[in-house]
Amino acid sequence: MTVSYLRAPLFDLLACADQCIRALHKLMNSLSCMTAQTADSSDLFQIADIASLLLGDGVALLDVAQGQAMERADKAF
Repeated sequence: MTVSYLRAPLFDLLACADQCIRALHKLMNSLSCMTAQTADSSDLFQIADIASLLLGDGVALLDVAQGQAMERADKAF
């Protein structure tokens, strides 16, 4: 995770996490349409690698967003 994530506005963090998760959803839908005849092992490896990166980024963004939201909630009290 880069330091810029930590300083990004909450809205931007959530928007970026949303993009990662939606892209992963589309990727998984494409994967579900593949058959053993239409995919080779390199396709599956690349899809798994991309899915891992998207999910990792999405989770990291959500973690930072959650931390910011909790800080704001603590300050409100």
